[in-house]
Amino acid sequence: LGKNTVFTVKKKKLIIEPELEWESNTTYSMNFRDGVQDITEGNPAENLRLAFSTGPTIDSLSVIGRVKDTFSEKIPSKITIALYQADTFDIFKNTPVYFTKSDIKGRFRLSNLKADKYFIYAFDDKNKNLKVDSKTEKFGYIINPTDPSSKKDSIEVAMILVDSRPLALTNIRHTNKTSRLRFNKQVDSLAVKGISASQSIYTFGSDKSELIFYHSFDKADSIK
Repeated sequence: LGKNTVFTVKKKKLIIEPELEWESNTTYSMNFRDGVQDITEGNPAENLRLAFSTGPTIDSLSVIGRVKDTFSEKIPSKITIALYQADTFDIFKNTPVYFTKSDIKGRFRLSNLKADKYFIYAFDDKNKNLKVDSKTEKFGYIINPTDPSSKKDSIEVAMILVDSRPLALTNIRHTNKTSRLRFNKQVDSLAVKGISASQSIYTFGSDKSELIFYHSFDKADSIK
């Protein structure tokens, strides 16, 4: 509808004036998320949607499923489930064409879809910007695209918190006996080239984001 779409509230009415013209023969599905709230206590209307068509028919396909946590029995709730139409999108930068939220049992339903192939992602959209924060937000996805016109089974999306930041060295601290290297996140494995056991030995520190070199040993010391 355009970033400069105008929303006006007049008593109990919400008037939407889109920046862009409505396209002909198109189904529009508006998801207000937590934008419409009770005037006295501020309680949001759960999954408030409005679907309409500018043509003679309205798209009626749907995708149903549930989300789960990969390493926990706890059922995640109020998770954003998003559909993207291209395989070149970036979930950290691009917003979806369709989205909804899961209920307290992890179930979701995306309705009024047109026949097409979609890539499905689920993420905990804490800052409500419809994008995945690589540092703090869990997400999961279905590898293969889904066609709602042919797939009738319920879809299960497993979520996990993945730190997708590029690995970076953040701190180096030297003492007479050690050198400590700190990275911005934990690494999977450790292998240092160009250093022999006679020069130094090395190991992880308090966790796998810290690397410690022990050096300057007394050659007579046999308990390294």
